[in-house]
Amino acid sequence: MEENLQPKVDALNSKIESANNILIIASTPVDHDSLATALTLKWYIKEKYNKESNIYIFANVLDSAKSFPGFEDNIQQKHPDKVDFSNYDLVILEDGNALRQFFTSKYEQYLPLIKKENLYSIDHHEAGPIGEYIPENTIRIKDSCTSKIVYDYFVKPSGLKLNLEVATWLYMSLSSDTGIFNFEVYKDTFAYAQMLLDLGVDHYKAVEFSVPKEMMNFTVWAIEHTVYYEVAGCTILSIDQHSREQLTERFGKDWENKDLLKYYQKIFMHMVEDYPYGLIFKEGKDDGKTRVVWRCSALSKLELMPILRKVGFVANGHRNAGGGITDKPISQAVADFIKEMEVLLNPNSESNSLYTNL
Repeated sequence: MEENLQPKVDALNSKIESANNILIIASTPVDHDSLATALTLKWYIKEKYNKESNIYIFANVLDSAKSFPGFEDNIQQKHPDKVDFSNYDLVILEDGNALRQFFTSKYEQYLPLIKKENLYSIDHHEAGPIGEYIPENTIRIKDSCTSKIVYDYFVKPSGLKLNLEVATWLYMSLSSDTGIFNFEVYKDTFAYAQMLLDLGVDHYKAVEFSVPKEMMNFTVWAIEHTVYYEVAGCTILSIDQHSREQLTERFGKDWENKDLLKYYQKIFMHMVEDYPYGLIFKEGKDDGKTRVVWRCSALSKLELMPILRKVGFVANGHRNAGGGITDKPISQAVADFIKEMEVLLNPNSESNSLYTNL
């Protein structure tokens, strides 16, 4: 049974009303949902309470994200060292369940600068560290996207009328997080989408996705370097330091900022018959840590998040999509994951029930 969120919603509304300085921090990796949620919250706070708020992102932002409508005029990239958190009597974290998604890996350095009673979270992912840190101030419910939670629990009850710009933010968020309605679909998802379309949102413009030649060439490279693990039912693309050198030589030193993996994730990961799990393991450029991104079919039996956590990753996200990080070298991280998957997909494995949704 879902938690009754209304008391927490009421508390946050009261906090907004009494606050003098409000900060909204968008989650990373930055996507359409984190941007739309931040922008919609800023609009809501201004329209309902006639108060200004700042939106900060404490991370690198890909070029594709910077083109999101409203980004340039409303969102600032900052380093947390440059922010005086004591100036803010309300800080809202949105669209993430891990503290590192907002305050970088050095989050323990910044959290003491914010009083817990001034820190709130709005999210639609699986439960995570934020819910443990501020359970009374965490507004979390499973839904298609976080921006929809803001609409359902804040904008709609307020009676505010959406304009076309805000409706477009919300629709871009919804279509992106559902993979244009391929997953994360709930009983009211299509009714919500229709409401936004009725306000004049242009579906084709909102979901338009063109592929630059460079991204297509990168996708070809990625598919050619993908390894198929039949017993584990997954495809894996490993980007180690050697691969990094190849990619830098071919696509330039800023290839990561161009989000060149986006099309590979969209059209390949979890899309191959008999391989419902797709993962990218990437060795850090400077820190030696291994990062992972996963996608899996909505009909897949295993949940990758707890499996990755078991083999040493700090993993967060959705059931069917997410990411994580570990201190393990990339070769060991991949080997440990494959070994665990092969055991779990063996029908004779006693631990199989721990990781399935059956």
